[in-house]
Amino acid sequence: MKIAPKLLSVFNSGLISEYIDFRYLNTSDDHNPKTVALLAQKLAKFHSLNIPIPKTVLKKPQSLLEGKVRQEIVAKNLTTFLTLNLLDEMPWIGERVLRVKSPVVFSHNDFNRTNILIRESNDNKSQNLEIFFIDFDYSNYNYRGYDLGKYFSTWAQEIPEYCAGPNVQFPTDTQMSVFIEAYIEEMVNIYGNSYVNNEINSIDSIIREAKSKAEIGFNCYRKLKNRVLQEYPHLN
Repeated sequence: MKIAPKLLSVFNSGLISEYIDFRYLNTSDDHNPKTVALLAQKLAKFHSLNIPIPKTVLKKPQSLLEGKVRQEIVAKNLTTFLTLNLLDEMPWIGERVLRVKSPVVFSHNDFNRTNILIRESNDNKSQNLEIFFIDFDYSNYNYRGYDLGKYFSTWAQEIPEYCAGPNVQFPTDTQMSVFIEAYIEEMVNIYGNSYVNNEINSIDSIIREAKSKAEIGFNCYRKLKNRVLQEYPHLN
């Protein structure tokens, strides 16, 4: 199971990994069922890792007031969020996460296209495609929907803006299903048919998780919050 480039050396100020002739995941890949399926399968493998660290979800609410999140809001002059106390929104998100029942898995936590490498090669006139993940600085146990929401928040965007652009739309359920069906299929390969016998592993449940967790992409927050409440009124 090759998830990342081979690690060659680690030292105090960094690391060395193997060189890969690559390109980043792009918008055409998001519309390519073969690439999407391969990406979903690789993420499923990553989520199935059993890493010997505490399986608790890290929370950094102060970042909303003075950390990286706040710095990004100020730097990009996101006026709506400058007028909000985002800490007041945290209880709402926390309650909905519990209702969605997203399981905790080992997560990348920065699952965007600049951390997804594509290597293409031609062998006997057939094109081979490999996908590698990089940048594991934030990797830890987290709710399954977080990585999914991160990916779908920037789906088919040339420059990821988390739904900030006027013409950017969150993917439809049908578009999301291509990824999620492949994700579930790979999880069944790993855990067996018992995986799909659990309701929280159904397509509808995972779509709901992805939408709920995508709200953390702060430019996307208001649009998706309204959509989540409209489509899943029981979360009100």
